[in-house]
Amino acid sequence: MYITQIKLNNSRGAAHALASPQVMHAIVESCFEGSSRNLWRVDKTSLLIVSVCPPSNPQAARQLGGLPVTKDYAPYLAAIADDRNYCFRLCANAVQSKPQAHGQRGKVAVCATSDAQREWMQKKAEKHGFVLDAVEITESNVVQFRRQNAKVTLQLTTFEGILTVQDHIRLVQAMTEGIGRAKAYGAGLLTVM
Repeated sequence: MYITQIKLNNSRGAAHALASPQVMHAIVESCFEGSSRNLWRVDKTSLLIVSVCPPSNPQAARQLGGLPVTKDYAPYLAAIADDRNYCFRLCANAVQSKPQAHGQRGKVAVCATSDAQREWMQKKAEKHGFVLDAVEITESNVVQFRRQNAKVTLQLTTFEGILTVQDHIRLVQAMTEGIGRAKAYGAGLLTVM
């Protein structure tokens, strides 16, 4: 696994990409050969990408800013241990399935309130092998864009805080595979330090 950071500049290309998760997704994917699923997240002035292989086409990110800086993520992931505390950050599309009548598939609904978002985060923590010692919602934005003639609306919520690892294997899996929905659009990347 690899983690890549790209510093974002104030160019029109970067502003255009930041305004649309669809455009940013296309730029991220163009940095890599093949069709691998890369996790990414925008953190104020930089773009973070977690990928199976290093970027094969780093020039594709030029419109965002500087060239990517890539590091081997595996040694860091291997050092994560049970019963240790870490600071974390996660930008997620906090949604839940609302049951429908007569056994129909549930309807996906946004966790619109901060209480619902915290409850969502608590459930994800239990599922992914960690306990939340402290959690704060630092940002929550509705993002809309067009994809194949349809309007897509996402609620992107950034959680930050402190966690305690209960199962490092499940936590590392969450860090490399993502948490929740809309991973292609900048949601789901969990980082700890």
